[in-house]
Amino acid sequence: MASVTHLMNARNRLLASGLYLGDSSITSNLSWVRKGRADVLSYIPNAVPPTAVPTAVPTGAPTGAPTGAPTAVPTADPTANKMHTGDAVPSDNSSLLHPGEATPNKTDNTITIPSHAGDATANGMDSSLTIVSDHSSDCTDSPTAEPAILRTIVRIDSDDFWLTADGGYVGPNTVWKELADVKPSCMVTDPGLDPISSDFDVVIHVLQDLTEKCVTPGYSSGKSFFSKKDSGGIRFKLRHTLFESVNAADEDAEEDSVIPSESAEAFSFERWPLTREKNRAELLALKGTHRIVPVPAYDLSNRLIRPASYRRILQGAIAEVHFTVWHWAIAAAKRDVYGANIECIRLLVPPTPPATSKKRKIAFVLESDDNAPIKSAKL
Repeated sequence: MASVTHLMNARNRLLASGLYLGDSSITSNLSWVRKGRADVLSYIPNAVPPTAVPTAVPTGAPTGAPTGAPTAVPTADPTANKMHTGDAVPSDNSSLLHPGEATPNKTDNTITIPSHAGDATANGMDSSLTIVSDHSSDCTDSPTAEPAILRTIVRIDSDDFWLTADGGYVGPNTVWKELADVKPSCMVTDPGLDPISSDFDVVIHVLQDLTEKCVTPGYSSGKSFFSKKDSGGIRFKLRHTLFESVNAADEDAEEDSVIPSESAEAFSFERWPLTREKNRAELLALKGTHRIVPVPAYDLSNRLIRPASYRRILQGAIAEVHFTVWHWAIAAAKRDVYGANIECIRLLVPPTPPATSKKRKIAFVLESDDNAPIKSAKL
């Protein structure tokens, strides 16, 4: 009962923000805006008349408009001063491959875009992969528009969970050319509790509708953002930019850290958890050029979760997630690709602990051999 009350309080708070994806009316205040080589979904009040927004149904989703959508809510707060830049393009890979697992059907491919225009080979990117300069349909130029930080309540899927301290990185491969490229990710799905579950149907419809409003003529749609569970339910992917480059203008960034000094060691390069300790040297080599950006995930006490605990606390949990949505047009593949960058994760209901077998009793004092009963074995 306490969990349901907690969820309802969170839902009401998100509804009041004006950017809750469970409210289909928010699409009238959202529009795609060109930002560098990408398009970002932005908050622009009254951007599209509500009647002009068609309803798009994801493959495998029930037909017809979702029922139970909340009513219109107050104007949103478009604040986005902690937004990550959309500097990497998730590749279209419906098999969800990820370098941290040997089995090829669970890996999440990502293609890194050079940080400077014209540097076609930066970070090992194939120069044949370029971003089209033509604008996608229904996308506008508005340098002052604020990226919209969308909010919803989800269950973080136990499957394809790579939102760990290093995203399961085991070494350079075709997915991650180097540790600095790693983008930890996870899939999110229906929370499985009403009325939030009813809202999730609306969430999927709204996201599908919004992505279909930013398409490039003649391009196919990528399949890595949305995917289908074995049960038939639709889920979508969130990702996190783990490393940021340190520029000369950021030399005082250390002073702006929000991590208390007594906890700083757990978030340091020297103590940052790695899937393979052999990669510590590669991590330490980044210390002079990059900073680690912890996943902005918070526990039930609203405290930042330590990197060593991401899997234990987040995998399978019900959480409130805030994120921005980006679009890239991949010229070489003639494909539109979409990605959602995590802005905040707030734990609402911890994951269900796995069932454990009966505890084995261990003697505190070992019985002496002299007093132990003599047993013979038949040969």
